[in-house]
Amino acid sequence: MKLLSYIMALGAVASMVSCSKNKLPVPLEFDLQAKVKINYASAYAGNPSVMMKVNGETVITGIKYAYPFPGGGLNTQGGSQPDYLNMATGNTTLSLSVPNVGKSTDSIQLYSGSVTLPGAGYYTIHVADTMANTQMLVLEENTATPDSGFSRYRFVNLIPNLPGLDLYFNNVKVADNIPYMNASASFDIAFPTASSWAIRPAGAAPGSTALATYANTSPNQRVFTVFARGYNGSTDANRKPNVSLYYVR
Repeated sequence: MKLLSYIMALGAVASMVSCSKNKLPVPLEFDLQAKVKINYASAYAGNPSVMMKVNGETVITGIKYAYPFPGGGLNTQGGSQPDYLNMATGNTTLSLSVPNVGKSTDSIQLYSGSVTLPGAGYYTIHVADTMANTQMLVLEENTATPDSGFSRYRFVNLIPNLPGLDLYFNNVKVADNIPYMNASASFDIAFPTASSWAIRPAGAAPGSTALATYANTSPNQRVFTVFARGYNGSTDANRKPNVSLYYVR
């Protein structure tokens, strides 16, 4: 890949470079470009293998829902590393297609659209819904390390057919009425040994049945994005509501 390159996992970089706890070490040659993760969360019933192109260049073939690429996440496809692509700033075109078998040519075009990467920094392009209804949301990531004993989160709602979602952490509401294709402010949580996440329609009673739950144990002083995906009311394995996370750093 000529124009795009992977950035090493931020945790690995941090372990090799001495720095204060709230500074993120970044190789000098990457300073003037954007570091980008593409959160592929388009819930097709058949869950096809998808080819992803950026500005006409293939970056991966065979990706499946749901996949924060590169790096993966928790309750997602892929691994669990805070990896990013190194990309030029400015107008960026993202294309998704089902490729011809064994080739890097398109068989079925699923989506093509453009976003703007405003400058150097860490960004995630969230992709949700399907075919003509596909939308993208660009969010700049906060990569600052939280204090010891805490982890930092932000919540993104990628469920198209609900006006808003509430997010709960261990039965406490931590994000209120987040609309589709919108994100909460960042929030820090004193992290216990284990955690349980739940999403409910905005305004639903705290004790009501959750749309989806997810339990995980995560390390101290990490930064995550929690995202809701799928479709309200669906019971299909590939389209039912889910809660997932990916590592920002």
